Amino acid sequence: MTELTGGEVRRTWRYPSRYGEEKRVLADLRTLSLGCGFPADRIEDMASAVAEACLNAAEHGNGMNPERWVLVEFEYAGGEARFRVYDEGPGADEAKLSKRTAPANEGSERGWGILLMSELADRVEHFRGGRGFCTALTFMLRKEEGR
Repeated sequence: MTELTGGEVRRTWRYPSRYGEEKRVLADLRTLSLGCGFPADRIEDMASAVAEACLNAAEHGNGMNPERWVLVEFEYAGGEARFRVYDEGPGADEAKLSKRTAPANEGSERGWGILLMSELADRVEHFRGGRGFCTALTFMLRKEEGR
């Protein structure tokens, strides 16, 4: 569902926890973000970070249980895009998630998601809300200096 009101854009997706389901979100994300004026490099930053958040929600949050859903909310206003990715799982240690570090085994292909999201987004937050455990990603129209 997409809503357009006075320069704001909102879109919501809901899908079962299965690999590949996040691709619908990413296709729409690219189209919506382009329409909001984001340059191609920022759109790819968004797509990579949101894909990681979606995969984490499905895999770590919902245990790849297709009966559990991932909810993604997109909102654009005032040169800022915000994504909230919710899962139905128990959540994680928010203090641990806020650390921008590489995994303990740096040769591993796993465990890089939090660092990746932190490097690509202007702001990353993790919290439990009324809709479940949430990873919130914020992207400015232009990447902030020093990021």
